[in-house]
Formats: sequence, C-alpha cells, structure tokens
Amino acid sequence: MNIGNGCLSFRAGLVARALLGLGCLAAGALAQGGGFVGGELFVYNGYAQGVGPTDGAILRCDPLTGTTSQFVDLYGSEFQVGSAVFDPYRQRVLFSASLAAGEPYRLWFADGDGTLQDSGVGVAEVHSMAPTGDGRVYMMAMGGAHDEFKWLDAAGKLHFLNYYIDDNYHFPAGGMIYDDATNSLILASIYKCDWTGDAGATHIRRLPLSADGTSVLDQQVVCVEYQITYVIPVTMEEPAGWSRLPGGDLLYGAHTNSNLQMPRMLSIDPATLTIMPFASNGPYDGAAQTRAVCWSTLLGKAVILDTANDVLRAFAAGETGSGTIIQTSTPLSAAGYPAYPPFETPAMFEVPFDPCEGGWIAYGAGVPGAGGLVPSLIGTGCPAPSAGMSLQLASAVGGASAVLFVGTARGTLPFKGVTLDLADVALTLQLIVGGAPGVPGAGGLTLPAVLPPDPALSGMSVFLQAAFGDSSVPHGVSLSNALEMDIG
Repeated sequence: MNIGNGCLSFRAGLVARALLGLGCLAAGALAQGGGFVGGELFVYNGYAQGVGPTDGAILRCDPLTGTTSQFVDLYGSEFQVGSAVFDPYRQRVLFSASLAAGEPYRLWFADGDGTLQDSGVGVAEVHSMAPTGDGRVYMMAMGGAHDEFKWLDAAGKLHFLNYYIDDNYHFPAGGMIYDDATNSLILASIYKCDWTGDAGATHIRRLPLSADGTSVLDQQVVCVEYQITYVIPVTMEEPAGWSRLPGGDLLYGAHTNSNLQMPRMLSIDPATLTIMPFASNGPYDGAAQTRAVCWSTLLGKAVILDTANDVLRAFAAGETGSGTIIQTSTPLSAAGYPAYPPFETPAMFEVPFDPCEGGWIAYGAGVPGAGGLVPSLIGTGCPAPSAGMSLQLASAVGGASAVLFVGTARGTLPFKGVTLDLADVALTLQLIVGGAPGVPGAGGLTLPAVLPPDPALSGMSVFLQAAFGDSSVPHGVSLSNALEMDIG
C-alpha cells in the first residue's frame, strides 16, 4: 500500500494505512500520555499521612534509593487489598477513592505526572483490581446488597461478571491477579475452601474465564489451602497482595498474628496452584504487620511494607530474617498499630518494564444507535512510531456508513445535533462498516494502522471518535465512545 506525500493525500480505499496521516498532527497533538518509569513502586495507603480518616495518599518510591514523594492526595481511601494498580493497557495508575469532602468514591486514572481522569463509570468503590493488559480490568465492587465481581472493558464500560463464589454474596476477596497463561483470575481470601477446611489458613482460588472473558467457568474453579502459621491461638492469615515473579509464578504476601519467623511471602504456580515459601521474615517486632508485597525488578527481590516500623524490607528467594531495610524519605504508613479499625490495608505495585510506553483510554458516553446499543471504538497494539496497531469499531448498525474523526484534544464539538467529545477535527476518514445491513450491533470494522517513524510523535496524544449513519435514531447518527491514543 502506498501513501501520497501530502498530509491528507491518501490513495482511495487505503483505509488500513490512513492513520499514517497522524504524523502531520505532531505539532498540535497534546504532550501528555503515561509518563511512568519502569521499576518505580507505588503505595496506596489510607494512613500514609497519619491515622485520620482523610490521611490517605498514593506515594511513588524509587526502591534503589528510598526517595519517596506524594503522587495523589486522597480524601477518602479504601481499606481493601488491591484498591490501586498499574494498568499497562492504559499506561495509568487505576485507583478507587474520594478526592474531596462530599464527593463519592470513584474509579480514577492517574498519568505519570499525577494528572487525574475520571474513569466515567460513575460512583464506584472497588478493590482487588486485576488488569489483563488488553483493556480489561477485573475487580470487586462494593455497595448495595452485596459485593460483586465486575470488569471494565477497553471501551470504558463496566460489566457484571455474574458470578458469586460458593453463592456467597458477601465473599471476602482479598486481592486478585490475572494469569494470561491459564486465562484465569487467581484470588486470595480468608474464606475457607470447604466446610472441612481451616478458617485460619491461606486460601487461594483459581477462577478460569471463558475465552471472551465475560464469565467464569464455574465447574473448573479450584481452591487450595496453605498453612503459614501454627501459632496458638491461630487467627486468620490475611491477604496482603499479589505480584508477578520472573518466570511466570506469582508472588503472594500475607499478614499474620505472630512476629515469629514465617513464610509470609509465597510463590504460587498458577497452572497447578502449587504453593511454596518464597522468603520468611521474622523474628522481629512488627514481622506480623506484613501489609503489602511486591516484586521489584530493579532490586531482583520481593519487597514488603512493614507498617509497624514504617519501612520497606527486601527479600531474595529463600532469605529469612529482617531483610534489607529500605528507609524511605517520607512516611508510607502510620508507623504503628492503629487503635481502631479499619486497619492499614495498603496496596503496593511496580510499574513494569514494558517495551511499549503508549496506551489507550476510552472516554465519553457516546450516542446509542439501533437497538439502544452504543458503538465502541478501541485500540489494540502499541501506539508508537513505526509500530503496528489497529482500531476496532463494533456494535454499530450493520452496513452503516461511518466517519472517523481525529483531533488534537478533548473537548466538545457539535455534529448533526449531537456532540463529539473532541475539541477539534484535524483529520476525517470515510468508512463503511461490515455486518448484515440494518441489524443492530452487527456493524464492525478493524483498521490496521502504522504510525510514521517520526520521533516527534513520542509523548504526544491524539483523540479519535467515530460517527455512524443510523436512520433508526434521532438525528440519524450514533457515536462511539471517544478514544485517547497516547503515543509511546
């Protein structure tokens, strides 16, 4: 396929390469995007700045030096495992919190400089977030009559997973992680595997997902039990977070009731759920307060947050004792044992080393078309100079004519009686979607694209939205969600 020399001089019908024209937008596109550094650690803690109800914060930390700074100030924080996570698809930190007095809890996106974006899903208190890397993020949502498994799709819509473990509407999930090799969610809980189990042990479940990720294969769910402590009297081994180890195994951490030496860091094979000690911390005052765990690629060690002493401790595989203390430049916790619940339940995670620094964020509600369906526009692949990627349009009326708009900023723009979520339109692309003509939701199209090899594009963001001709709805047009493309 050949492209003409002018910014908009595409050969007729060569829609697969039309986005090469984005190279002409480099001067006008917004310089924002993810902006994170591989290997840095983040800590989300409701007691990061004291023990009051508004003392929460998200902090960023260099594990090599201990240099720590405030990333986001929180007014209301979750005290649940996995209330913040890094999503490599969006290249953002995702977290659940209230940011000001009187404001409800929402799901937020934060880019590398701390700029926040509302996820658009409305009021949401979520925890145990598990991104898949392709735009989906699984989570537990609180509120109402019971907690629910939900998932956020790449188009920014929140869905109910329609599954309850053991039909328990109040199942106490304690963090989870997605495993691509088994297409499963691996989660921890204080809830025992069956009536014969030990309520004080560690309980790990594997929830296999359907191929499209929209449901749990209930008959294939597996639960295993592991005893970390035999101290009498035994209290629950509470989940303290998940991370990934080199080689494919998972790192899991637990909080216990004793300061004795115990394997509070476990290595778990997601395929077999074989559980082995990774490292054992203790004995020391505060060993029981292992409240968060994360693998550090820069250190080549597991890092735990000891909230009793307000320090990070690093452990190599097989190591015992007190570990290597990382003294941070600012507090990460309340440095003690809060006298009242909720007790500290921080989240700690690493920004992965990723060859793709570009990301995608869907935003805006769109406008429904035939059948009340809102068309979707998502991006796949790595948006980077010279890299291949694609745009996928779906859920439009079959056979519809379409226009793809490309702009340089978010905003509002009138269009045929509806409103685009773009500040301007710098490029347009005329399209026809496939699918049975006139059938609601049948229309779709995939547009492969390649960005030009222009280094000036890196760090820029462009914005896209699609409109579809649809005679069944007012104004004769439906709109997809808008899509921010951050170029790595």
